[in-house]
Amino acid sequence: MEMTQLTKQMRQWQQDLDDRIKDHKRPPKYWDFPELEKGNVHKHCAYCLRGDCARVYDSADPPEDRACSVVHCRWGCGARMHQCKLFEHKIICPLYEEEDEFAWMRKGLKREAQRIASKKAAALSTSSKLEDCGNASSDKPSTETSRRAAKATIPVPPPMPKTVQVP
Repeated sequence: MEMTQLTKQMRQWQQDLDDRIKDHKRPPKYWDFPELEKGNVHKHCAYCLRGDCARVYDSADPPEDRACSVVHCRWGCGARMHQCKLFEHKIICPLYEEEDEFAWMRKGLKREAQRIASKKAAALSTSSKLEDCGNASSDKPSTETSRRAAKATIPVPPPMPKTVQVP
């Protein structure tokens, strides 16, 4: 008997919910978005790779046409990207370092500032070494230095396995 009352109550709630939202458009689910647009990235920003993009956020724009402004990497690697991509950039940024539980105690100390400065200098020297080795041609602009530095930290994948031939 309790089950029938529970079933009736659930149907009543569902009917009430359907009546309240029938004139409203339901937002798409996370898995309904294209792969590049997942994670609260604007549609324009998802496909824009220009570091000098002039688009800025305007709330008057329709939701499908919104875009945010281009910013520098907050960790100082030199990369420029749309602001909504900063969260994903920290995954590949060579200068990003997850703060530990005592980082708030070290903020403002000279030693911490020196450590951060030496890390930035090491990242910049890595990019200059890439240019010295001939990986950078003279016709490429120097703005790609940070991209090459980021690629230098990505490991080379292992070789593909040899195919086994079945007799």
